[in-house]
Amino acid sequence: MKPEHHPAAGRIRRVPAFFRIRFRPVPVKARHDGWTPERQRGFIDRLCVTGCVARSARAVGKAPQSAYRLRGHAGAAGFRRAWDEALAAGRSYQVDVAIDRALNAGAATISSSRC
Repeated sequence: MKPEHHPAAGRIRRVPAFFRIRFRPVPVKARHDGWTPERQRGFIDRLCVTGCVARSARAVGKAPQSAYRLRGHAGAAGFRRAWDEALAAGRSYQVDVAIDRALNAGAATISSSRC
């Protein structure tokens, strides 16, 4: 499925405020299907929760490869910093969730899958 046809492409969900990382969006050429400032913020917000670049990119209707290209853009220093911070926060959050489920959910099935 192409990212622009992804069901989530039109609706970028917000995450809780305590996950918000402030950064300056990468200045890119305006396109309706491009990396808008809202899409960049949505990606970083999702990365704070998932700790997974591929899932976060798909959540905003973009391909993971496109996210990596944006990260390498000349004006992306703030975006790269936010990405690194969000990735660390997301991975830590996922570990916390797994521990909480293991301790409090009784006999729960924990599946491991690649991002």
